[in-house]
Amino acid sequence: LAWVESFRKYKRALSAARTAYLSHLINNNKNNPRFLFDTIAKLTQNNTPVSTSSFTADDFLNFFTNKI
Repeated sequence: LAWVESFRKYKRALSAARTAYLSHLINNNKNNPRFLFDTIAKLTQNNTPVSTSSFTADDFLNFFTNKI
């Protein structure tokens, strides 16, 4: 399908643009370790939401108390 190939080209172009942008940032700040570490931290941070649980700390305590 044509739209699938178009989407693949779009993703490749987006990836190439992102790579070029980050390479430019890194090259311009190669003598600024704080900026580099902050940039890497932003790129590697986990953005997945933390699942919320209906269990409370008391439920956790009761689980272990009841096991004894």
